[in-house]
Amino acid sequence: MSDNIERVYDSLHHILHENNQIVEKEVNLGDIDEYVLDLIDKVLSNDESRIFNLSSDTTEVNTLILRILKSEDKEVFINNTRKIANRLLRIEKTTQERYQQLTNLKKGSLIQSYLKNDNLLYYFIAKVEHEAFLDEDYLKKQMGLPYDKRILKTGIFVYNMDLDISDIYVSDSNSTMAKYWWESFLELVEMNSDTTNTKESFNSIERLLKRKVKKQSPTDYNIIRNNLIGYFKTQEQFSFDTMIQNVFGSYEPEQSDKINIEELKIEVNKLPEKHKFDRVFNLVPKEINARIKRNYEVSSGITLQIKDHIEDIRDKIILKSDLNENPYLKIKVDNPEEFKEFDYNEE
Repeated sequence: MSDNIERVYDSLHHILHENNQIVEKEVNLGDIDEYVLDLIDKVLSNDESRIFNLSSDTTEVNTLILRILKSEDKEVFINNTRKIANRLLRIEKTTQERYQQLTNLKKGSLIQSYLKNDNLLYYFIAKVEHEAFLDEDYLKKQMGLPYDKRILKTGIFVYNMDLDISDIYVSDSNSTMAKYWWESFLELVEMNSDTTNTKESFNSIERLLKRKVKKQSPTDYNIIRNNLIGYFKTQEQFSFDTMIQNVFGSYEPEQSDKINIEELKIEVNKLPEKHKFDRVFNLVPKEINARIKRNYEVSSGITLQIKDHIEDIRDKIILKSDLNENPYLKIKVDNPEEFKEFDYNEE
C-alpha cells in the first residue's frame, strides 16, 4: 500500500444467506491482517475500475460512511460497518429471490476499511466470494477466503477533507459487473454508460491516430485503425490493457523510421483520463458502425467502400504500379465468378 495512505479501522463480516445473519470477525489478528492489507493494495492499484456517482446524497451506504468519517470513533465504525453488512445481506437475499432462475449468488465476506492520507479520506468496501478447500489436518471440505484468484466486488469512496465526495470507483472481477452490487447495494449511477464509453474511447483513439500516424504513414494508419475496428467489433468487453496489447502490442510499423509504437502507446494510455472514459466496460459495437465506413474514389465512376474490419488487410488491398508506372489497386476477391466480366485478355 502507498506509504502515505494510513489504515485507520478495518472490519470483516461473513454474509450468511442460509441463516439470514452476518458474523463479525476480528481483523487485526494473524494472517487476516496481511490478507486485508494485500487486498487493499491490489484494489487501489487496479486501473480497471469504473467511475460512478451517488444516485443521491442521502443514500444509506454514503450516510453511514459519513457518520464514520465525521466521528473517527472505533465504536461508531463497528456499529455502522455492521449496518452496511446487514444491508448487503438484505440486498443479496432480495436479488437471489428475484432472479433465482438465472443466478446463484455465492457466499462471501464483506471487508470494509477506513483509510486516509494528508489530503483525502478513503472508504474501501469489498465482497470476497468464498471458495472450497480441503483441510490438511482433517481432510474435510471447508469453505473460506481464497488468497489467490479472488472473486471480488469492490467500491472505493473518496472524500476530500470537507467530506465532499471526490470520486467513486467500482470494480468486479467477473466478466460482467453485477448490477445488484453497484445499483442496489451501493446505490450508485454510472458516470458513463457502455454506449458513451464505446463511442468516446473509439473516437478519441481514432483522433489520436489521425494526428500522430496518418500524415506520417498512411499505410500504418490504415492497418492500426483496421486492428482497432477489429477489437471493437469482436470483443464483448473492453479492457484498456487488452486493447493496447491487441492493437499496438506486437505491431511492426511499415514506416518504422516515422512511427514509434512505444511512444504512440504512451499517448494512447493518457486518453481515458483525458477524455473521461472507463478502462473497462461492455462494448456496444453498433455505436461505431457509422465511423467504420470509408469510401475511396478509385477513378471516374468507381468507388471502393470499406465497411468493416478486414482480416489480413495487407494481403487483400494493395496499391501497385504497372510497367508504365500507372497506379492501380490489386484486390483479393472471395467470389471470382462475380467478376468474370472484368477478366479481359491481356495485350
